[in-house]
Amino acid sequence: MIKNVKYRGKRIEDGEWVYGSLTLFESGQAFISNQKVKPSDSYAFTYEVISETVGMLLDIKAQDGGDIFQGDLICSDAEVDGEMSTSYLPIVYENAAFWLDESFSKDGSYLTLLVEWDEPLKVGGNIHDNPELL
Repeated sequence: MIKNVKYRGKRIEDGEWVYGSLTLFESGQAFISNQKVKPSDSYAFTYEVISETVGMLLDIKAQDGGDIFQGDLICSDAEVDGEMSTSYLPIVYENAAFWLDESFSKDGSYLTLLVEWDEPLKVGGNIHDNPELL
């Protein structure tokens, strides 16, 4: 059985997120085709997306039951000097696995395998819409 993998990406024309199947070309162009944008739509749409924003849907759900995509930021709460502090860890895809980038500079120098993360998965944004959280 072949599994349908869902992706998201930001449309080139207006920066809106679209979700669906991914087609990549050697030229670097990326397209996402979805079934419907609005309930009233009766046919699929295909959009060119900014290739750097493409992220794959993970097989796990967030604490609130929502979807988690590659490029999302996971909230990590920790006590620092007696006060609670929140860090935002990006989800990256490396070596056929999903990881949380815990490195200070978010350069991939300290990765934790996502399936080994023992805190609740709370999505606090994503690297494209919320770069200030990195």
